[in-house]
Amino acid sequence: MRLFSNIFTIAFVFALINMANAQQNKNEKHNEQVTIVGSYDPSINDAFKINSKPKIIEPEIQQTEFNFQLPDTRQTTSIKLNPIKAVTLRSGSKSVKYDNFLKAGFGSRISPYIDFYHSKTEKGNYSFNANLYHYSSFKNIKDYSASPMSNTHAKVGYQKFMNNHILDLGLNYGMKTNRFYGYVPSDWGGIDIPESELRQMFNLIKANVGVSSNYKRKSKLHHDINLSAYYYFDLYKTSEMNANVSFDLHQGFDVVDMLDYQNLGLKGGFQFYGNNDSLNNTSEFYVNAVPYFTANYGVFNFNAGLNFGIKNDSSTSFHFWPEIEVQMNVVPGSFTIFAGIDGKLQKQSFYDLTTENPYLSPVAELRWLKEKFNVFGGFKLSIAQNAGFQLKTGWKTFEDMAFFVNTGDYTLPSLFPLGPLNKFFTVYDNGSRFYTEASISVRAGKNFKLNIGGEYNAYNLDSLNKAYHKPLTKAFVGGSYLFGEKAKVSAELIFNGKRYARDIYKLADIELDPYIDLNAEFEYRVDENLAVFINGTNLLNNNYLQFYSYPVQGFQIMAGITYRF
Repeated sequence: MRLFSNIFTIAFVFALINMANAQQNKNEKHNEQVTIVGSYDPSINDAFKINSKPKIIEPEIQQTEFNFQLPDTRQTTSIKLNPIKAVTLRSGSKSVKYDNFLKAGFGSRISPYIDFYHSKTEKGNYSFNANLYHYSSFKNIKDYSASPMSNTHAKVGYQKFMNNHILDLGLNYGMKTNRFYGYVPSDWGGIDIPESELRQMFNLIKANVGVSSNYKRKSKLHHDINLSAYYYFDLYKTSEMNANVSFDLHQGFDVVDMLDYQNLGLKGGFQFYGNNDSLNNTSEFYVNAVPYFTANYGVFNFNAGLNFGIKNDSSTSFHFWPEIEVQMNVVPGSFTIFAGIDGKLQKQSFYDLTTENPYLSPVAELRWLKEKFNVFGGFKLSIAQNAGFQLKTGWKTFEDMAFFVNTGDYTLPSLFPLGPLNKFFTVYDNGSRFYTEASISVRAGKNFKLNIGGEYNAYNLDSLNKAYHKPLTKAFVGGSYLFGEKAKVSAELIFNGKRYARDIYKLADIELDPYIDLNAEFEYRVDENLAVFINGTNLLNNNYLQFYSYPVQGFQIMAGITYRF
């Protein structure tokens, strides 16, 4: 039985990769599609109205038109908080449409930057979009090992609109390069690390195909089915293959006469992971199904389900969680309070962990994170479509959460490190986390926009002294102001509170200082098509430690153009 299941899952992966032509799951894909019209800039829509269910799975921040944020892992910190869903306002006048948008510049860190979008839509028939992106930096940090980096991707997406269905296709290729530069060579004069052991490069090939119904009648069987696969590998023969199938089927029923509406549904999925490195070769899969019921009674909305899961790796384990959420619309359309309870099982994949920390060792251990219990509550507030506020707080217990601890490639016979600690390995622990997340979004007319977000975490761990390299507090303030039709100023401030690292030489916990990162941009529109910009990143010129032993790049100025056609 064990052999049969592995053969089946591997065959399924290859079949899925051959048939898939899309880059991401459906939620990611929609964020990447761009229709360039009028005064459009390719940025996240303004979040000023709360009009959706507050289901926050992976918290992230919604930022305000900060196109100048470049993904230099040595410079920027990703603040991920829960967003307030946005509504796109459309002017009554007809906009001029542009199919292409180009933003290009060059920075003082010897940093070329290019971001190109193409979008073509035939209303009611199809939508096609493509994005080409590149950013690289070749300036080193004083005293440290050389630290060039680059980030490049190419993405295409296609939607076909049919009578009662939407077909989604896409494809994504990405490549990121960096070096394990987190040491001062003069401190380790007796150790000469070969160049081949300092370079790193990640390649990602990702595809997806999905189909969803758009029936107007609730009595129909509504469905949303997505298949995706990716292959991810680095320079050290570490690779990860993933295949994922997700589905959601639901239909309206009149189960109880007193309820305003009722839906019975079934959602779930299948996940396969095949991982290979120089030490291990593993394959595993997880299957889950969630029968659920949603209903409305007056000002109350209910969602209740049971999440059943089976994980198969070296052994088979069964999992079960309730999924319950209740909302009360205190002021319909303006003020809602909510509370719920759930849990989940999630693979801490090589792709996810190296996205969070690109200096991870290629042979780091990978485990599944089990959220045993997550209870949460909060509220969301919308004021006249011009301001929104959302707060969520909760407490969760977990098993096998990953934390990062510094390590090196050179060891004594006792396996104790000898040499620079310029890589990281994963350590795992059980425990609990209390969290609070909040976000505010304000819009005053079409000229002024402001977003504020924050997050607080308190960990209680069974074995580790600290939650190594997990920020305890985060905050973000960003806004933009448009002067007439010609000039626009944008700025953002990012704050990360204290974090902890483990120094295995000193056998001590190290407290990393909090930091503030300030960025700003000025853009001037020369004509309807052409604009010029200048921006500055890390304006305070702080070489703070994003990871222990890894200072970030300092101040940079970049200038360039945007052009739409």
